[in-house]
Amino acid sequence: MKKIGWSVGLLLLSSVFADEVALKNGDRLSGQITYLEGPYLFLKTDYAGTVKIDQSQVVSFTITHAVNVKRDLFSSEIVGHGAEFKIVKKEGKRAQRLLLVDTDDGVVQMPMNEQISLAK
Repeated sequence: MKKIGWSVGLLLLSSVFADEVALKNGDRLSGQITYLEGPYLFLKTDYAGTVKIDQSQVVSFTITHAVNVKRDLFSSEIVGHGAEFKIVKKEGKRAQRLLLVDTDDGVVQMPMNEQISLAK
């Protein structure tokens, strides 16, 4: 019985700290976001290996581990403790695609575009 308790506890703990990707169709995928560049996001899962996801289908994602972000090919890296992508809609304005990176100096907010690269 104790083995079952530990197994369930570890499973719950791993899902609490997993990255999550929400898609336009309502699906939610969990795993570890390992890379993002150009139009694709790569999510490593226990159940399907590494999944390549078209960013245009992503509504939001949350990264719960350390991450390195570059705004473009020539910028310096931003090292963060985690990150979040979301689409922000303001009344009367066009929706914005934003990447928020949690750093030692606070949250860095940047518009999400295909020039941004992100790696574990």
